[in-house]
Amino acid sequence: MVEFRDRPPSFAERFLVLGMGFLYFLLAGMLIYLRVGPVRRVLDRMVERGAEVPTWLPLSFTVGIGILVIFLCVRGLHALRKYRALSQ
Repeated sequence: MVEFRDRPPSFAERFLVLGMGFLYFLLAGMLIYLRVGPVRRVLDRMVERGAEVPTWLPLSFTVGIGILVIFLCVRGLHALRKYRALSQ
């Protein structure tokens, strides 16, 4: 964490931290959208064309993306808490 000894953090520094927090949440939302939308359609299309889709494949997509989303949300919350601390 950056130490500010004799000066308050500038607007640019606070804006960067806030922007990173929102980017984490945006990326988490995009991953959720991809899991719900295109990945599901691709798996359904594979089944329609007669491919054998193992039962673990959709589960692995869900668990893997879920872990990434949780990580991104935690990082986003950390960045927003840091922004709040810098703003005081």
